[in-house]
Amino acid sequence: MKPSFISLLLCLLAPALQAQIDRSKAPAPGPEPSFNMGTYYQYELPNGLKVIVVENHKIARLTLQLYLDLPPVLENDKAGTAYFMGELLSKGTKNRPKDKLEEEIDLMGASFFTSSTGVYLSGLSRHKAKLMEIMADVARNPTFDQIELDKLKSQTLNGIQASKEDPNSISSNLRQALVYGSKHPYGELQTEATIAAIQVDDCKSNYDRFFTPSAAYLVVVGDISLSETKKLVETGFGKWEGHNLVKLPLDKPTLPAANTVSFAHKAGAVQSVIAVTYPIELPTGSPNAIAATVLNEILGGSSFGARLMQNLREDKGFTYGCRSSISSDPYIGEFTASASVRNEVTDSAVTEILFEMKRLVDDLATEDELKRVKASIKGAFSRRLENPQTIANYALNTAMYNLPKDYYANYLKNVEAVTLADLKAAAALFLKPSNAHIIVVGDGVNVAPSLEKFGAVQFYDAFAQPVDAPGFALDEGTTALSVLEKAIAAYGGKDVLAKVKTYELHTEATTPMGNLLLKKVVVVKKKQMYQGMFGGNNLLNKTVVNGDQFYSGGAGGEQEVDEPTKARLYDEIPIHQEILLIQNTASLQLLGGEVFNGQKVVVVAVNNPIGPALKRYYSLETGYMIAQVEPTTDGKEVIWTYDEYRDFGGIKLPTKLKNNVMPFDFELQSANFNEKVSKSLFKI
Repeated sequence: MKPSFISLLLCLLAPALQAQIDRSKAPAPGPEPSFNMGTYYQYELPNGLKVIVVENHKIARLTLQLYLDLPPVLENDKAGTAYFMGELLSKGTKNRPKDKLEEEIDLMGASFFTSSTGVYLSGLSRHKAKLMEIMADVARNPTFDQIELDKLKSQTLNGIQASKEDPNSISSNLRQALVYGSKHPYGELQTEATIAAIQVDDCKSNYDRFFTPSAAYLVVVGDISLSETKKLVETGFGKWEGHNLVKLPLDKPTLPAANTVSFAHKAGAVQSVIAVTYPIELPTGSPNAIAATVLNEILGGSSFGARLMQNLREDKGFTYGCRSSISSDPYIGEFTASASVRNEVTDSAVTEILFEMKRLVDDLATEDELKRVKASIKGAFSRRLENPQTIANYALNTAMYNLPKDYYANYLKNVEAVTLADLKAAAALFLKPSNAHIIVVGDGVNVAPSLEKFGAVQFYDAFAQPVDAPGFALDEGTTALSVLEKAIAAYGGKDVLAKVKTYELHTEATTPMGNLLLKKVVVVKKKQMYQGMFGGNNLLNKTVVNGDQFYSGGAGGEQEVDEPTKARLYDEIPIHQEILLIQNTASLQLLGGEVFNGQKVVVVAVNNPIGPALKRYYSLETGYMIAQVEPTTDGKEVIWTYDEYRDFGGIKLPTKLKNNVMPFDFELQSANFNEKVSKSLFKI
């Protein structure tokens, strides 16, 4: 193949081009990117519905978004009502039962969801009439079915139950409640009690009160003309009747007078979730908003070059990431800096976060930081413009928040205009290192005392209700050995446990995929153990120990059994592990007394030379072990809990088992001792 003319020309010109390039200097920056808001149309129906249309005929798709600009409202003992109302909008209309609605949407290949603030529908533009008709039907004719509400309540209650064990969810609850307060809608929390109290009529009342065209914006983006839009909107929404919303006055959250320390105890936690946070006044489109954005990017924004990342991650090695945010809101905004760190550096991490905040208040940022952050913000802004939906969102913001018509057209210019003096003024307004809520979720017994330097520590539960400190003094003479011996006595006694030569346990779990059966068979003295996991009659996975031989595998093939796993499997051979643990008291450490899931417990650490230390929690009242916490390699922990001990032939065993990783519980069905065991189970 002959080279093209262009290729030959480039080869001839290459030496000359290279001679003109000085590679010792960085290339000069290109021209400043500019932003043309593009063409969009806006008009209003007589009923008050505002319509925004962005034509984009490059792709044969259409996106419809009905958005209601609603004021926050207190729901009190029925917090969660608006959420359920929004979810129920997608569960059927007076003209389309749920099955028919879902079928029509699936046949169009459309995307669809609803919320308390509106309806979203997107699909091929050839279905534009059907898309608009369905959106209008969903928005105007919901049925609010009792069965669907019951399903949603059940799902939500399961989620709330799971969130009690999630440190990030707990931190979010405390931040929400403490920053905004219980008398502000943003400070309300959904709890099991508030969810249980919500009825269908509450959802209907919420809809009747807030779903009104006078508060609504309909944003239409895609392959459609303005004239087509007007016809379809008039057909779907022209006869929608409503009323004007009345906005009630709200309490205004205030800064704490001094730093406060709020702690949620999470037994066994090996790391702390930290949030330094407080309310700020920063309405959307405020004259300070752009400077606040630049300031936050320097402090702890999206890049690794931000100060918090450089300090806590790169310099100190406290965390994988530390970020901050300054959020604007038409009612009340929020500042938050957050990180997850190891227990032993929790107080140091808080110190460094406050230090970096104060440093920006006291001193000017650098010109290099300002240039870097400006370039980052402008680049991200320009990339967002590639999506036609962005133009629609900007048009919506301009209309809702009464922004200047050229707010976004001048955004890049206004970012470039931010000076170091502007940043210092913004820091004085929005960075309050002496008036913050310092919120920590973690090991309250071992970590909380180190935080008293920042202020008195107040403890809270997972839903921001004040509780007592988790630790308490143990009786004089309590040792790790005495705790384990009490447990052995509670299980049936050393003599009874020693008589167990073989045993077989059957444990079941009910999952969305069907029932699981865990079968465990052990010959104690021969160090033989078989554990099989079955789904119906199918063996999913098995683990075998036969003396010094090990096997683990299933449908996916054999898995390696490393040394820490071998040691753990040996520990699981006795019917109760305490029988082994009391033979090596050097590995035991008494950590003290605390409260776990509402019970007073004694905590014993079991140190392992080839693996992480375990924490075992023993009920002060019964002596039973009620939980075990095992750290994982990624800094988290697996928490097993044990409940409802029953007597099986003189030996007490827990019948309810669960952990924080699997979304289902296990129940012990049967336990047989000293019966004949098939040798074939232990073949490897």
